[in-house]
Amino acid sequence: MNYLPLALVALGSINLAQAAESDTYISNGQVYHSRGWVVEFGAGYNSDIIKEQKNDYKFAFGDHNRFGPRVNVGYHGDRFNADLDKGINYRLYGKDRDAITFSTYLTGNGLWLDKDVSKVLAGMEERRISVDLGLNMDIKVGPRGVLSTNFQHDISGEYKGYVAGVRYQQILNLGRLDLVPFVGVSYNSAKFNDHYFGVSKKEALPKRAQYEAKAGVNYDIGYQLILPLSSNWRITQQTSYTRLSKEIADSPITDSRNQWSANLMASYRF
Repeated sequence: MNYLPLALVALGSINLAQAAESDTYISNGQVYHSRGWVVEFGAGYNSDIIKEQKNDYKFAFGDHNRFGPRVNVGYHGDRFNADLDKGINYRLYGKDRDAITFSTYLTGNGLWLDKDVSKVLAGMEERRISVDLGLNMDIKVGPRGVLSTNFQHDISGEYKGYVAGVRYQQILNLGRLDLVPFVGVSYNSAKFNDHYFGVSKKEALPKRAQYEAKAGVNYDIGYQLILPLSSNWRITQQTSYTRLSKEIADSPITDSRNQWSANLMASYRF
């Protein structure tokens, strides 16, 4: 099959000669770069959080594979946003230019843990990703900085606890390229940490000691780069580092408290 015509069509749709202005913005605690329907595809990397974790592509859309494909489909509107990888959110109060806005959101949380993830988990009860309902407040700091605070609680009955956090994000315009550095702190309730990283008495083994995880604080820092190629196409790259709490790090099933994540994505806006 001759792929040259398809390649020419793709290049023509990108049209690098066309002026492509940045439209990056922060809404409801999230960074967006396109309004309307969006399809994203690329590759990503995550550190192993569980000891002897398998690099299995069946987990390509979660956090369990070290390296693999990433795909997202979403809709971004003025007040409502929905993404496969982030969940849905809706602005309850305020407009884009207001100093303070409030939004509610529904998202997945936690980890999918069973013996297929790692042999270290053999004999333990399966843990599943929860469904959390949350409230977010965005506070504008300067012309393009946003301080976001959030609180969310499990409504699926998976871990029956809550998490909360604060994150500062700043949009820096570097010509056609936008750089969005961020730094944040998150708090996991004891119910969250113990559900996903605790080891009950009946799950304990000689090489897997009983462990009760308490509440803890995590720290993260990173950046996102957004390069518009045309009015439709974007290239994004994100890297982040998370320092997990001691309460998670001390678990006998945790591989490392130093967690790295990176991805490179291409997106098309309809």
